[in-house]
Parts: sequence; structure tokens; C-alpha cells
Amino acid sequence: MKKGRTLLIGVLCLILGYFVGHFRGSGALIEWMYSADAEKADAYYEALGAVQKDAQLLSEFRQIFPEAVERVRYFAPGREPGFDVEVHLHERYVLTMQLPVMFDVSGTRVVGYGTPAFYLNEVERVEKTPSDTVAISYDTAGALRFGPAEWRKLFTHGGDFSSIGYKMITDRPVPNFSLYTITK
Repeated sequence: MKKGRTLLIGVLCLILGYFVGHFRGSGALIEWMYSADAEKADAYYEALGAVQKDAQLLSEFRQIFPEAVERVRYFAPGREPGFDVEVHLHERYVLTMQLPVMFDVSGTRVVGYGTPAFYLNEVERVEKTPSDTVAISYDTAGALRFGPAEWRKLFTHGGDFSSIGYKMITDRPVPNFSLYTITK
């Protein structure tokens, strides 16, 4: 067993040595490794841009929450990107929708969407730190995760969270909430 493992490690070292020796000095190995990923990422972003205005769930989210910020994010390593949409509510809550996207084999065209996930987080505290950054604390008791069925109810009721059994605090904004910014 040990002999086989040693042989395998030796073969892998030879292969790696070949590539490092072949591409040495020019940075070409790193460029070669990352150029394919960059091209794939560019294709994904272009395909996402082509459907962003027409995707049904994104349109619904914008209809109820026009101030929402839409971003393209990778939700998990090694997977395709999807849409990440976030909005602040009542200066107390952050609602996020993550919409996975399915691409064709070439990665140049969107062919469908995965199951969206919705996250409502209640902000407990927003503070400016001594290093001039913003620290945000959440109240986990006020957190809610829901799916497409609850979204359908929420959308049908114009964004009224009581339609899915959640009582929002709408009259007590969190101090310094305006410091909490959504980045694109």
C-alpha cells in the first residue's frame, strides 16, 4: 500500500514538474489556469445580464421592493453564479433572495432557474467601530428562512409579511441603520 502511494505521489510530482518547467518564467501556467475560468465567468455574467430584466422572480421582487439591489453572486464553491437580491425594510430588516441559475453546457445561455431561497434577518444593532468600519449584529430570534410557496403568498399580498405568519416590527427603526449599506 505504501509503495503504491509513493509511486502515485512520484508520478504526480513528475507531471506537475513538467507543467511548471514548461511554463516557467513567463507566468503562463497561472495565466493558462485562470484564463479559462475568466472566460467562463465572463460568459456567465453576459448570460445573466441578458435575462436579468425578464426573470419572473426578479421582476416580482422589484415590483414589491423597487429599492432592492440586485447582484450576481456565487452561492457555493464550484457552482455557477446566480442572482442575489437584497433590500432593507423598516430600517430594521434585511430581506435577501438567492436565485440559482442553470446554464446550457457552454455556459453562455440561461436555460432555467433553481429553487429560490429567501432570508429575512432582523438587525439588532449597527455601530461604527474605532477603525471606521460598520459592525452589524442580528437578532437570530427574528430570522426567517422561506421558499417559493411563502414567496407566492407574500407577492400576492403586496409584501405583507403577516400573510406568511411573520409579525414585523415597523415602528422601531434600529439606531444607525443608515450606516448599513448594500454593496453591488
